[in-house]
Amino acid sequence: TRDPDFSFSAFADKVNTELVGTLGNFVYRTLYFTKEHYDSVPEGKFEKSLKTEVEKSIATIIDAVNEYELKKASDEILRLASIGNEYFQSNRPWVLVKEDKVKCGEVLYNSVALVKAIAVLVEPIMPSAAEKIWKQLGFKGPDVHTVRIEAALEPPKVGTRIVNPQPVISKIDDALLASLTTIIDNRIKAAEAAQRGEPIVEEKVTITFDEFKKLDLRAGKILKCSRIPQKDKLLLLEVDIGTEKRTIVTGLADQYKPEELVGMTALFLANLEPKKIGGVESKGMIIAVEKGDQPGRWLPVRLDGVPPGSKAA
Repeated sequence: TRDPDFSFSAFADKVNTELVGTLGNFVYRTLYFTKEHYDSVPEGKFEKSLKTEVEKSIATIIDAVNEYELKKASDEILRLASIGNEYFQSNRPWVLVKEDKVKCGEVLYNSVALVKAIAVLVEPIMPSAAEKIWKQLGFKGPDVHTVRIEAALEPPKVGTRIVNPQPVISKIDDALLASLTTIIDNRIKAAEAAQRGEPIVEEKVTITFDEFKKLDLRAGKILKCSRIPQKDKLLLLEVDIGTEKRTIVTGLADQYKPEELVGMTALFLANLEPKKIGGVESKGMIIAVEKGDQPGRWLPVRLDGVPPGSKAA
């Protein structure tokens, strides 16, 4: 696909159909079935026809790299994965394991050999996926980055334990696709605005009303405030949120002295996941707004005369 023709929907279709449906499916079903019924690489011999296909793939990929044709190399890896899927499907190991476990083991030995070949060949393009496959094959994951391409012709040793088979490639669902599209659209708009000398306004992803209702926004009174040692921008707050007192860390130390915040009642997000900030566990977040005419100047949303614990909606 040429760059001008790129679209995230086409990208998602490629990932879901070819990477997940072909390569990911073959790797996972092979390793899962082998682990389930043999635990380790069973006895077998690399079939000549399959070894020949791997040799073809190596030659094609070397040519593609020398010609700077990444798509050609990627297509070849997917072709090898398709051969693996066809081999697995035609030999029906789920039936064979009940009738002839030795013969089934030979089929899985060859399937695992193709999985290892794919891991070696895909490493320059998808190093993290290759590392996951390598680890599941019983090797040290990072070692896949140092093996030579010829290792694709060397099946794993019989008896090598298969380790915790997991899918190595995830599907791109509608939510992720929408998020990626929004991010890119916002970047394009920001670049165009910058060219026109206009202020950049970032558009946020739309949320549903049910998602909004999950936010626990409430009034909190700041009882204590102090600086966190060796953290120039962090303040440690003790906040009464009505039902309890919370420790909350905020990054307003460069704009407010601790005594300026003590006694203030402000708006807080009370059900934010606790997180360590500056070595202190923060259990919430103060809500502040950035002044439109003073970028970088943040003001807490004050709620004068409102009792702690009062909820916003």
